[in-house]
Amino acid sequence: HSFERDGYAFDSGPSFFAGIGGNSSSNNALKQVLDLVGEEVDCVEYGGWRAYLPEGVFACKNDEDAYLAEVRKYGGEDAVREWRALSRAMAPLAKSAEALSFANFRNDLFAAFTVARGGADFAKSGVLNGGPIDAMNTLNGPFSYLLSKAGVKNPFLRNLIDLECFVLSGMTAAGTLSPEMAYMYQERHKQDSLLDYPVGGTKGIIDALLRGIEKHGGQVFLGKHVEEITLDARGRADGVRLSSGKRIAANRNVVSNASVWDTYSKLVPESKLPTEARELVSNVPSLDSFMHLHLGIDGEGLAEDLGIHHLVVNSWEGGVDTEQNVVNISIPTMIDPSVAPPGKHLIHAYT
Repeated sequence: HSFERDGYAFDSGPSFFAGIGGNSSSNNALKQVLDLVGEEVDCVEYGGWRAYLPEGVFACKNDEDAYLAEVRKYGGEDAVREWRALSRAMAPLAKSAEALSFANFRNDLFAAFTVARGGADFAKSGVLNGGPIDAMNTLNGPFSYLLSKAGVKNPFLRNLIDLECFVLSGMTAAGTLSPEMAYMYQERHKQDSLLDYPVGGTKGIIDALLRGIEKHGGQVFLGKHVEEITLDARGRADGVRLSSGKRIAANRNVVSNASVWDTYSKLVPESKLPTEARELVSNVPSLDSFMHLHLGIDGEGLAEDLGIHHLVVNSWEGGVDTEQNVVNISIPTMIDPSVAPPGKHLIHAYT
């Protein structure tokens, strides 16, 4: 998620983080992983970002009252009432996410014990009160289901929520899972909630995870091109072969974070693919891609209070997922000068 060029430390993905700092008590899954391996990430904290909407500049702060003041400014009292209704609809889902955290889940028989620790709180969260169908749609359905359930119809609020879904998942409310959004809003609107930027860029997160893996006996091979996933006589993945010719055996499993198409069309020989894998490759739909621009600029004349994140929406017509309609701009040097040479600024923009 990061790369370096001429003294600039660029983030290759979005630079939005919350609840990952050492002093955080957040239920953030990444923070739980860091806690499990006994590592911390030094972070710079900040309170929000700006969105440049067709209606005007929307100051998005980690404070619900301030957020609703902006909603009222552009959407009126109806938008505020509908937001509060949505907040009530999200509350059980947010509580259920707190009850069953990432660290509770495992892939062995002991999962019954770790999940059970939060089972009572999950049952009391209220997410099951509407019956099994409602619970299923709430826990595993799109955020648009909760919008309809809460009666959210205000055009400005619907557009704003679609925008926030798009920033978080790359899709509108119709394609973004409800738990993802409920958790985000809950964390963002907690008292004294702040956003985090890892000192030195996202490399700080990667370095912390590497330290955690290595101190617990793991090995990490960086910059090694994987040429092929090797299979045993039964057709099960048993290791990887690097472009150097070296083979690394797997004791239990091989996990690929390459795309489904690269994994099954390039890393595994087509002749050895089972039928279900071929069907998966042909049936998984592809999403639109993003174009990223990474810049290093002279910092002279740039306002000191410009802020780190800026979101530009050219038009609501056609939706926020219209090609090149929404532009995300991050300037991390506004709060962490260490990611660029002295007197310079780093810009990451994508659309």
